Amino acid sequence: MDKLLKEIQDKALDAQQQYRSVSMMIASKERQNKMNQLTLRELSDIQKDAAVYSGVGKINVDTVKSSIDKDVKSNNEDVEALKKKLNYYETTLKNATEHIVRVQQANNAGN
Repeated sequence: MDKLLKEIQDKALDAQQQYRSVSMMIASKERQNKMNQLTLRELSDIQKDAAVYSGVGKINVDTVKSSIDKDVKSNNEDVEALKKKLNYYETTLKNATEHIVRVQQANNAGN
């Protein structure tokens, strides 16, 4: 019983860590999307293939407006995939917690 309880606790801990990690990635992607959308709104008066500059570290790199559109689309797809992962880890954590409670109840009933 103790070995089973330890395995379930390890699984719950892992799911909790992954949940936090995925939550932070989602927040990061959503922040990036907001910045890209603000940039697109500001650039809406410029031609589709006009040269614009994007900050990369301490330098600015020549880019085109359409690449920002692609970034927004890519980030949206990433966020959707991460939300699915988040749901999986949330469910795993919930199930592991329920199993821990059941094992502890069974352990207490056996004593």
